[in-house]
Amino acid sequence: MKEYSREELLYKLPTFADHRGMLTAIENGEQLPFKISRAFWIYEIPNQTQRGGHAHISCDELLVAIHGSFDVMVDDGTNQYTYHMDNPRIGLLVPSNTWCELQNFSIDCVCLALASQKYSDEGYINNYEEFKNLTKNE
Repeated sequence: MKEYSREELLYKLPTFADHRGMLTAIENGEQLPFKISRAFWIYEIPNQTQRGGHAHISCDELLVAIHGSFDVMVDDGTNQYTYHMDNPRIGLLVPSNTWCELQNFSIDCVCLALASQKYSDEGYINNYEEFKNLTKNE
């Protein structure tokens, strides 16, 4: 598994501005280290709710605060970083085998997730201790 520095996980997305407003685009495979197989978004998240709380075995994701804000804690088994996501021009890469927790959602938050694989229930590690044990053995 490739190790990433804190800065390498942030992706500045191409953004264009004119008198009509802003446009930010992601073209499949152009800006990201993976091809997009799935997109989903979360919104209307109740106060004090945490999302994530898992690691993907082989799926990479890019998280973008399309509207509002949220915090993301990522843990690769060695390093743990927390990011405040509040800019729709910045995406956060969550590589496979990285524990991820999303929290502190603003009331108006819309979080877009772009994934390298289709959903599979078997593709998750949902227990932090199991995750830590797996990363110790790598």
